Amino acid sequence: YDVVLPPLAVQAGMGEIGRNGFLITPTLGSRVRLSAVLTDMPLVVDEPIDIAVEEFCENCMKCADTCPSDSIPTTGKAEYNGILKWKVEAETCSAYWNKVGTDCAICMAICPYSKPDTPLHGVIRWMVNNSWLAPKVFPIMDDLLYGKDWKVKPVPEWLDWK
Repeated sequence: YDVVLPPLAVQAGMGEIGRNGFLITPTLGSRVRLSAVLTDMPLVVDEPIDIAVEEFCENCMKCADTCPSDSIPTTGKAEYNGILKWKVEAETCSAYWNKVGTDCAICMAICPYSKPDTPLHGVIRWMVNNSWLAPKVFPIMDDLLYGKDWKVKPVPEWLDWK
């Protein structure tokens, strides 16, 4: 890529980078597709936001635990190219994509931040951002409510072309 978009999106105040290496936004989690338009037009600058993704991801581990290629680290952040981050193994992730013939996105789907933007989830996100205990408790609650493992949904009959 000519422009690496997740760090720019963080600087633009859209969200934070999660353990899975994707931008996590307050309302859509990692279920976003980024693109960029380069311009020299003067624009109002937004500030980065803190939605407690880092604290949450330190405790959650759902994306790392369900990654079929073990590409998401289960350890803490490490320094890469002068940046402290969770380093996703792009090579093993891409190799898995090639093996299954499509992108995987299990890490996006299993992420608690990617749950629907309902009033209840809004309250939970607020609590995660404003309580030291919530980032430790809510991953457990997510396991209880939604399950610990990713379950592949069956292909709807109308879409099964075989």
